Amino acid sequence: MTALIARALREHDTWRDAPRPWPRPPGWYPDHRRMPRAKLPNTHDMTVYVASWLRTQQGRADVARALDTGDYTPLAIGGLPLDDAVKTHYRAWQLVQLAQDKGEPLSDVSVRRLLDGVPPGEHPATLTKHRVVYVRPLGTFVRLPVRTPKTNLEAAVRLGIVEGVLVRTPDEEHGLYVGLSNEASTVIERAMRGKNWTHNLYQDEEHPTLGVEYRGEGLSDEANVERVRKLDPRMGDISRFFLAKALEKELGAGGTQARFIDVTVSLNEIARALGYRPHPKGGMRAEDLVKTHDAISDLESLYLVRLPDGSQQLQVGRSLVSRDGRPLRPPGVRLFALMRTDVVDERTPAERVVGGRRLTNVFTFVLGDWAREYQRNYAPIFRSIIELPANTVVNVWVKQFAMELAFLFVGGRQTQRLTLRVEDLLRRASVLDEVEKLRERRRPQEAVRRFEEVLDTLGKLGVHDGWAYTPESESAIGQADGKRWLLDVWLAADVTIKPPVALLSTFSRMLESGQDT
Repeated sequence: MTALIARALREHDTWRDAPRPWPRPPGWYPDHRRMPRAKLPNTHDMTVYVASWLRTQQGRADVARALDTGDYTPLAIGGLPLDDAVKTHYRAWQLVQLAQDKGEPLSDVSVRRLLDGVPPGEHPATLTKHRVVYVRPLGTFVRLPVRTPKTNLEAAVRLGIVEGVLVRTPDEEHGLYVGLSNEASTVIERAMRGKNWTHNLYQDEEHPTLGVEYRGEGLSDEANVERVRKLDPRMGDISRFFLAKALEKELGAGGTQARFIDVTVSLNEIARALGYRPHPKGGMRAEDLVKTHDAISDLESLYLVRLPDGSQQLQVGRSLVSRDGRPLRPPGVRLFALMRTDVVDERTPAERVVGGRRLTNVFTFVLGDWAREYQRNYAPIFRSIIELPANTVVNVWVKQFAMELAFLFVGGRQTQRLTLRVEDLLRRASVLDEVEKLRERRRPQEAVRRFEEVLDTLGKLGVHDGWAYTPESESAIGQADGKRWLLDVWLAADVTIKPPVALLSTFSRMLESGQDT
């Protein structure tokens, strides 16, 4: 019997490892849709290529001769290992080669015509939109091909070889947007989480005189309540992105607050900012565009409402009523005033049909009046948080924890470790109720594990530079492990969180370059 079993196992292994006669199904490899990245030459060949270009540039012959002798140090870039610096130079000159061979040279007259009527502060964005750059080694403006490698363009911008284009480089942004940190922005951020809504009104415990109401155009009260129940968690990411785009333009205009500047974005751009994967054939996937469009429609229906004391009684978890018991509809302002754009360039239609639905393809919006009525404190919004999918409980917690920490990093001036009670951090992030549900199910260890996983993930995303329980709290949690009072001890524990000082320093410089805060 033992021999028969052994033989059967050998035959099973042979069948399992044999090549399949049928084609492998889609998804056999996780990245089967991705185009393979071109392999770079070895370091010697890359420096030979760079040297060949440097010889064509006035005053660069000495560097070329040094490269010929095997001395690569003239290519050093601060903050990069030498081999990465060589790759950066190689990619930058590859872009110049591409511009020379396949780019469309443009005269100064053509560029001036392209920028006619465009404010000076928007020239880089306009040139970027039309793929136009000034290539210094060629001494002319060039319209780059559609399939221009992004890494090569970033390398060329970093070395100053091309100008007139907006790309994200490691030295410039470090993955940060500018957001607001004040009473109104805090209430709006927490409302997006879908917690503590009473019918179609959100009420915040910490700021009882403000609320957010869902008022869908032409919808009944029952329909509004139903929409609130189905709010997409990505709506919060769109709100953060819209706020960041508006503040970016405002700061670029010198911090003008008297009249907010309108911002125009395409549906593709918004979906891309949310981190959705592009379609293999170009553009964004239909299902992601539909989800993004629906979330924007919900965002358009949100109003910030004032709830003054006296004439109204506001109690968290109850309906808003007057003293005589009648329901009240407080006045409010839209979070974002959205307009459909009718006239755009020929490459970007105002509307498009996706999956049988006609969707608005280009949105123009301005911030609501609320944004200038409250103190202007600026807080960092981490790009990685907006791009993070909201497809797991841990990811949703990560987004909410990150925004609460960002509110504590106001103006980028936080340099000392933060000490927070676990229960307070959970409450601020609107997840304390979920922890209590885990208590009811007698799964306290899962709450602890999830909390620690969230903080670890935030560290990997650059939101903080490290966290730990205080020694006293860590000892208490260890002693309570496996006991029924573990959750109470853990909720009373303190954690220390180290702010990302280098990132916040960059954020402070971003603000100072835009306006005096």
